[in-house]
Amino acid sequence: DFPRALIVRPIVGMLWDVALDLRKDSPGYGTFDCTRVNSEHWEAVFIPAGLALGVFGKTDAIVVYECSDHFHEESFTGVKWDDPQVRAAWAGIVPDKVQLSQKDLDLPSFAETAPIERW
Repeated sequence: DFPRALIVRPIVGMLWDVALDLRKDSPGYGTFDCTRVNSEHWEAVFIPAGLALGVFGKTDAIVVYECSDHFHEESFTGVKWDDPQVRAAWAGIVPDKVQLSQKDLDLPSFAETAPIERW
């Protein structure tokens, strides 16, 4: 396991970020938090290690990710954006039709995602 913390900052545009707690022994396990991040206000969001991050560009955006560790493909995990566990986070934000990468389409449900043991 290589969980990593992130700082997410749009340098152009506006984002809707959803962070889902996947940390096994966390009191917040399975809960999510949402925030709007806007380049016009120099906003950024910190995502602690062990949280899954979903990002929707409310406008065309250029995003900078600062990471606490290198990306390790073998430890990548996530949850489908429209999973019932997080669907409410996107209500009224994401249109009915969205363009997703194949990687995002292949993500498991929350129930199928193993909790992160070490964070």
